Amino acid sequence: DGRPYTVGSLNLHLSAIKRAHRERGLVPPHDHALVYRVWKGIRRRRGTWQEGALPLTVDLLQRVSRALPKPPHGARDQAILLVGFMAAARRSELVAITLGDVAVLPDGGYALRLVRRKTGDEPEVVGLSADSPAAEALRSWIEALAADPAFRVGPDEPLFGLRRPATIRDIVQRACKAAGLPEGAFSAHSLRSGAATS
Repeated sequence: DGRPYTVGSLNLHLSAIKRAHRERGLVPPHDHALVYRVWKGIRRRRGTWQEGALPLTVDLLQRVSRALPKPPHGARDQAILLVGFMAAARRSELVAITLGDVAVLPDGGYALRLVRRKTGDEPEVVGLSADSPAAEALRSWIEALAADPAFRVGPDEPLFGLRRPATIRDIVQRACKAAGLPEGAFSAHSLRSGAATS
């Protein structure tokens, strides 16, 4: 359409080109000094700052969590928020968790198997201690799954009953709005960035 690409779009294209070259055993063009200097100049001239969602810090997450409906109705959303925060999970990783990815530990805590989408396909195990708010929220959701046939899921089905990663954003924004926080200021990434900054 004639408009210049944003730095973020250029970065995405450059990453795809680099990956395609590496998969074929070739040297990526980005490794060439001239390409590197041009890219550095574009970033300096056009800027790389991007306005992002605010992090959901521990204090804000507690406030949001208190505003959710009590179990069983708010159990799923509370589990998504607290597990997402404790695991520093991306929205695609939360949606991909199945009931079979959850193991109960001897002390009553949980081990979650997550596939980190951006760092490889090897599963990573995240532990939730029995007395953590995330484990308590997950326990409430699993109890709701067992108690109500409408909620029931099989071992290979999504634990939270979600298919689209974008739904995590909707849940975060709805919960923030219920807590009196500015709805548009938070997204699914707020859980991950909140975990990193807390």
